[in-house]
Amino acid sequence: ASWSFSAQPLRGGGEAVTGRLEGKMPRQAHASEAAALSPGSLAALIAGSGPYTWAGMTPAAFLRGGVFHNPWAVGVWKPKSDDGEVVRATFFNIDHDLTIGSSECGRMVSTRVSDKDRVPVAWSQEKRCGAGKR
Repeated sequence: ASWSFSAQPLRGGGEAVTGRLEGKMPRQAHASEAAALSPGSLAALIAGSGPYTWAGMTPAAFLRGGVFHNPWAVGVWKPKSDDGEVVRATFFNIDHDLTIGSSECGRMVSTRVSDKDRVPVAWSQEKRCGAGKR
């Protein structure tokens, strides 16, 4: 059996893309990798998760096996610190350190190591997070 996915840019237009992966979608694969990380750490929270927006662009996802998918390239991610509170994402050979902004809403901050440029990274469903709060 195969499973499918779709992605659509949040800003700047563009067409939605769809894809299909062959084989059975693994259950608990992400959970087992997350269990090897420090419980409750940023690394454990994002392991196998997405979609996220990165500087307003989507999709970005922290896939199992340390694969980091983002709108520009496929890179890698891993805990930078032993406690998993800082995550290093690398794409185009450029390192970015992610730290938690709001665990409740899945918000993070990415700091590009080379020049300290900071951009928001947020769970793309964050509108639901604040639903009902005013």
